[in-house]
Amino acid sequence: MNDRVRLSDDERAQAMSLLGTAFSQGRLGVDEYDARCQAAARAQYRYELNQLFLDLPSLPATQIDKTVQVYSAEEIEEARQASRYPKAGILALTSAAAMGIVLINSALVPVLVIIPIVFVLLYMLKIGPDSWYVPSQRALNRRRIQAIKAAERQRAIERRAQRLELQHELKNSAYNFARSTMQRRR
Repeated sequence: MNDRVRLSDDERAQAMSLLGTAFSQGRLGVDEYDARCQAAARAQYRYELNQLFLDLPSLPATQIDKTVQVYSAEEIEEARQASRYPKAGILALTSAAAMGIVLINSALVPVLVIIPIVFVLLYMLKIGPDSWYVPSQRALNRRRIQAIKAAERQRAIERRAQRLELQHELKNSAYNFARSTMQRRR
């Protein structure tokens, strides 16, 4: 297998899933898991992913393409809840009811009103058994990658704030030194 091949998003997601498995088995600590997931999200080539698995003997990097992704119950429930749009659903139901009232004398009322109502109930309000609305692996992978990227952005903001604070302290120190030097010369 050529290690100089560019990675796809699916391969990165599979690597993160393998890291999640290693984390759940206790092979990785929280910080190490987080760092490796960030590295997997940034990886461009296969060899970069292979390096993340060198010390995980039961999870060789050659199995990245063959793994089954594992998601926690919280991730699945969070993705399912994120796809609900209750306000939009209520607005659409109200609009369909208003349309039905306007068209009450027409023979097309059942068709023109029932179709949008069923659509809203199923796809916006997610009425029905939870098994109907289990998110796809692609949606779960997307949410996982978004969470990692959001955490990385937050850390970058925190590092920037720390750098700005350090610059401010250095400027104050330089100012105080210059002022004390000027006062000594007087």
